[in-house]
Amino acid sequence: MAIGVAGFNNPLVRAAKALQQKKHRRIEWCFLIEGPNTVSAALDADAKLRRVFFIRDQASGTASELAERAAAKGVEAYEVDARTLGVLAQTETPQGIVAVADFLERPIAELRASAPMGTPALVLVLHDVSDPGNAGTL
Repeated sequence: MAIGVAGFNNPLVRAAKALQQKKHRRIEWCFLIEGPNTVSAALDADAKLRRVFFIRDQASGTASELAERAAAKGVEAYEVDARTLGVLAQTETPQGIVAVADFLERPIAELRASAPMGTPALVLVLHDVSDPGNAGTL
């Protein structure tokens, strides 16, 4: 899949920005992830990403490389300017890439079945977390 360019008023950018509200995340059944580590981990895990928005970075090239990797997996990828990425990112200092990811639903029995034989499955259930940093700490 080719990499496109999206501006501030692009409908896909506006739809992604709307995901900052819980109501829209529930309606669309997807959410925003940001930063190269998170996007890379999602790609490694074959998470269902709908699209990525990134700034072409001359210094490290990390966001650009991740966008190319996502596009190679069939994910829509759009280069944006710093202002547009700043609107999508929820951190004070955006790290160059934001992605729209589908929620993952797996039955608890499937999680249990994926644990090695003889070991209990470890499952962390979170509800209505107000600070994403707390979820990362857990």
